Amino acid sequence: TVTINGAGATNVTGTYPNFTINSPVPTDAQTLSLAGNTLSISNGNSVSLPQAINFGAIATNGSTVNSSSSLPVPFTLSYNNGGGTYAGGIYTAPVPGIYHIDASVMWSSSLLGTNELSICIDGVPVRKKTIAITGLGTLTESFGFSADINVNTGQQISITYSFGGSSVSVTDNVSWWFNGHLIK
Repeated sequence: TVTINGAGATNVTGTYPNFTINSPVPTDAQTLSLAGNTLSISNGNSVSLPQAINFGAIATNGSTVNSSSSLPVPFTLSYNNGGGTYAGGIYTAPVPGIYHIDASVMWSSSLLGTNELSICIDGVPVRKKTIAITGLGTLTESFGFSADINVNTGQQISITYSFGGSSVSVTDNVSWWFNGHLIK
């Protein structure tokens, strides 16, 4: 629903999302311009629009993930950094809110055991996904998950991966990714 209140000879026509505002008085006209996140109006006023708060990164080919530790996965190749707070596998929340986080890993192993992918806040797992490997032979598998997490300003979001004390090499950087964005 769009409501426009006013008086005078100005009229509004059209339907959402396309409206036309007509005014017979030339002095009512304003010119709007957008530069970056600043919306300027011809009479000298301006407003700062909110910046997108988001990030995205992949692990690069040849990276080694020590899967027996609680160290963040080295998602080193950043492809999106709205807000400028992603570095070295860790995203630092610039503002408080609920963030939508996605993560995915891929491995190939003949070892039996449990794989665990965790989303961590300040190094502490807050969401986990676990897959048990019970078959014989070499298995190539990828898994990922998403979560909406309440985060405070300055808290660090990272991903950890563990698999019974072994380490894995990243050979497919398309399948190792970590991204997120502020949703409210």
